[in-house]
Amino acid sequence: MKKILWLILLGWHGAIPVYASDTLMLNTGSSSPYITPDHNGVLDLIYRSLATRLGINIQIEHLPAERALLNANKGIEDGDICRVAGLEKQYPNLVRISEEVLQTKFNAFSKHADYQVKNLASLRAYHVGILLGRKTLEGKVVAYKSLTRFSSDESMFKALENDIIDVAVIEKSQGLTLLKAHAQIKMLQPSIIQDSCYLYLNQKHSALVPLFERELKKMKKDGSY
Repeated sequence: MKKILWLILLGWHGAIPVYASDTLMLNTGSSSPYITPDHNGVLDLIYRSLATRLGINIQIEHLPAERALLNANKGIEDGDICRVAGLEKQYPNLVRISEEVLQTKFNAFSKHADYQVKNLASLRAYHVGILLGRKTLEGKVVAYKSLTRFSSDESMFKALENDIIDVAVIEKSQGLTLLKAHAQIKMLQPSIIQDSCYLYLNQKHSALVPLFERELKKMKKDGSY
């Protein structure tokens, strides 16, 4: 990891530490429509705007969800862009930005449109798949006939098509994007989980925490979010 050059600049609220000549490498296990190959996903655009506002260079690397957290905690990358609250207890080198980056919903998806999944308890009747490292699900999906963790959303949907699992629980927008390539699969209603997601930075970048919080709040207030 390159060394970071810090400058102290006089700005809006006094002395503000700013990255002058390096890249803040962030990672994520999120996929389309949040992170896309053309870098125009929802989170791509949010962080592009934040980078411009803060005057820093941000790059986002897509990794398997579990590895993304482990790497951010070890400092291999500088943070994870969209995770639920409370992970600092399990990953003590991570510091959470208190301002919410995104709200997400999770639905069950299945080949069988008549399956009844009205809440988390309804999963007890089915063989369930979730994404490995998706902490929202690991903490809340506790009722099932069996539980299989997959390394990618794509492999989970293939397991649905091949009747290896009955239902997959996945973030709603990401699941709807996958349906374009998996016509047999249907989204079941209603959403069974709703969560807030936040940016986590490795503690070596803790000086950036109040800056990200301030600019996210400004984006929401001025309408650019």
